[in-house]
Amino acid sequence: MDKMFPEFQVEHKRRQIEAEMATIRLGEQAGREPSLIRQGLASLGRWMIVLGERLRDRQVDPVRNSSVVDLIKRTA
Repeated sequence: MDKMFPEFQVEHKRRQIEAEMATIRLGEQAGREPSLIRQGLASLGRWMIVLGERLRDRQVDPVRNSSVVDLIKRTA
């Protein structure tokens, strides 16, 4: 690129700067506006966490209270 004419170097640099500016603007705009996809994914994530906690609670309690656990504690 050093062998290019100065006019072409300036134009190339200007286009690079414009592309970077467009990328920054797009990133800022995406961060500001809450989209339906983002809200839907956040809602899905919260639902999955709650469902997982309920499943874990259901699975952990029967194991703690089972007679097999009492038998193992007595024999150990």
